[in-house]
Amino acid sequence: MLYAWLLSSVALVAVSVWGTHRFDEGQYAIVQNATLKAQAAAVIQNVKDGAALAAAEEKINSDASRKFAEIQMRILGEGETLTREVKVYVTQKSVAACTLSLGVIRMLDAAASGDPRHEAAFPVPAGQSNDTLTAVGIDTLSARIAANYTNAIANAAQLDALNAWIADAIAKYNAPAK
Repeated sequence: MLYAWLLSSVALVAVSVWGTHRFDEGQYAIVQNATLKAQAAAVIQNVKDGAALAAAEEKINSDASRKFAEIQMRILGEGETLTREVKVYVTQKSVAACTLSLGVIRMLDAAASGDPRHEAAFPVPAGQSNDTLTAVGIDTLSARIAANYTNAIANAAQLDALNAWIADAIAKYNAPAK
């Protein structure tokens, strides 16, 4: 009888272990399936987030390009108008009354080039001095100055647009994810 009881106890333990093992396999499969579903959902969300980020970047770039083009067209148009108006504001009487010396032209050329060694970069032609009068009239000088100011304003607007684009991009990248 002891053997029967021992045999039935062993059988009961074996059935319990087998049942627990089968139960564990089922639970493991459920947990594994849930994990795979969660990983797939995370991948899908990452793809959606990436697509949303790419769309936001494209919008930032597009808006900045459009705004920059509009500003540049306005500035350059205003500059062309100013250059055409030089003849209205600088009359022939003014041109005849004011002649520019070679020294003035050399100094302006050196300033425009940014070269502090203007003596070496823009030497006085042989037989002439800085006091030599040139054929460059004040009307030509005025038109050139207006064009230079237009270019400077356009460059400043370009830098402003670049700064705005950078600020928009930083704000978008730092924005909390939805």
